[in-house]
Amino acid sequence: MDLIPLEDDLLSLELPDNFAHHMLQDDDTYKVYVQYSIHRLEAVYGKIEHKFALGKTSKQIINRIEGNTLNIDQNQNQSQTESEIDAVIMFDRDIDVVSPFCVNQTYEGLLDEFYGIQTCTISVENRIVYPDEKVRKELGQTDEGRTDFVLNSEDTMFNEIRNKHFNVAGPHLNKTISDIQRMMNDKNQKTIQELDKFIKKLKNMNVVKAKEIATSHINVATHITSSQRNLDYL
Repeated sequence: MDLIPLEDDLLSLELPDNFAHHMLQDDDTYKVYVQYSIHRLEAVYGKIEHKFALGKTSKQIINRIEGNTLNIDQNQNQSQTESEIDAVIMFDRDIDVVSPFCVNQTYEGLLDEFYGIQTCTISVENRIVYPDEKVRKELGQTDEGRTDFVLNSEDTMFNEIRNKHFNVAGPHLNKTISDIQRMMNDKNQKTIQELDKFIKKLKNMNVVKAKEIATSHINVATHITSSQRNLDYL
């Protein structure tokens, strides 16, 4: 399917099984996909002058790109005189097989650890997202159902905490909810200038929706915290 933009700073070829196929079945067709993806970047952003490789496979792919083994029309790379990409660094997974087994302690990392992020989305049980039974009934959420979260930069709440250490993310969310509540409570006690700033804030943030999202994140984070106390997890 070629490169898929999953996030502002993330492109993916979505080849989850390529490492296993390469290591266990001697299947190296993915090299062609990677080679095409680099050519695609060069077609859009101009020829990348500096290419670095770490690992046997990466070096092989870069040699293929430089040798144009796919006979791709090089004229398409001349759309810009200067490339927007200074360098590409490629490295083989088999030079570091330990890191994938480590547990990432950022908020986003633990969401992936507990719920599994698939194309920037997680699915969480309603009992976790809405722990209060009354709230579930009011919102029409069934106990056995699940809620999907799209985790990208459009969710400004998530964007602020995704790379924070998990122990910092919770207090940050609580502070956000306090700020939102204070905005709602103080709206009738403002001067003209303060009211003007308040209205501008409201335009940039749907207050009710922001509070709902922050509360959902807190409930999910609370469940992760309780799960971390489990002896099996430790």
